[in-house]
Amino acid sequence: MQKTLKDIAKELGVSTATISRSLNKDTSDLVKKETRDKILEYVHRTGFKPNIKASALARGKLTNLFLILSQSDDSIFFDQYYMKIIRGIHDIIVETDYSLGLLSIDINYSKEQIEDILFKNETAGLILSPHCEANKLYPSELLEKYNFPIVSIDNEIQGKNVFTILLDHVNAGYKGAEYLVKRGYKKIFLVSDIDKSHHSEIRKQGVYQFFEENNSDNVELVNLEYPFRRESGKRAVNDIIKQGHFPAGVFVLNDEIATEMINYTVEKRINCPQDIGILGFDGLSFGQYVSPRLKSVSFPVRKVGKKTAEMLIELLEGKKLRKNKSVIEAIITDGESC
Repeated sequence: MQKTLKDIAKELGVSTATISRSLNKDTSDLVKKETRDKILEYVHRTGFKPNIKASALARGKLTNLFLILSQSDDSIFFDQYYMKIIRGIHDIIVETDYSLGLLSIDINYSKEQIEDILFKNETAGLILSPHCEANKLYPSELLEKYNFPIVSIDNEIQGKNVFTILLDHVNAGYKGAEYLVKRGYKKIFLVSDIDKSHHSEIRKQGVYQFFEENNSDNVELVNLEYPFRRESGKRAVNDIIKQGHFPAGVFVLNDEIATEMINYTVEKRINCPQDIGILGFDGLSFGQYVSPRLKSVSFPVRKVGKKTAEMLIELLEGKKLRKNKSVIEAIITDGESC
């Protein structure tokens, strides 16, 4: 009879999680070299091949967790936001017998097609990505038929088994406005989405809430709206120059526009942050490769992935959660742009 992972762990005097980490190239460096070498030597000598999924199914336990993505987002596998979420989920499930799969679902799929995909893949638990709400990738009436737990990221979706990880976008906008006012700027420009995208509008709401609550009468707030594309950064700088008020603080609800603004200030011979202080939003890594480095309001996205996986696994293990949602607040990243 082939030995199980648990048998080998007992024989070697280590945990099953240690064996899993040792055999995974992404986590092997987390195990002490002498312990890892002992495990690898055993595997090489015996030809042991752990099959975590098979052992879990033998116990009558489904182990497949799926993150639903939209086929309409062509850049999904190059998007830093999603990659950080996936990495956070991986951080948690790597020490369990669960596995993570990605389900790319077309907006035109019928509820029968979606149901067939989920049950054909023996789904144990489901994660709805933030774009599921915008693309309506979950027929609401179908959720009632699922008997497995579902965690929705950044969208409150009704359903008997649905739990939520919410990002506090209002508080994020509030924090950005508060930061610039505390830096002493008397004129602040808010750069938001001319297309009124959902998150831009919610973050804008937080900015206005700060000004309403703090009686900042001596600080002027001007809202500039542009398409959320990189080239809008030049337009924003030129419009701010026309205002002729320096120093000016700028809260840009998009890192791509913010980094283009920083680059363009050099071309226009305007000092950043002395003349224009720029605060971005999202905390994307390319903001750290401009000079000065972009300071940005962002959510700890890898933490979002971790919290999502922790919540889902707790539900799968039969734990009752006190609340059906968890709220994550934004942080302000390091940078010298304001």
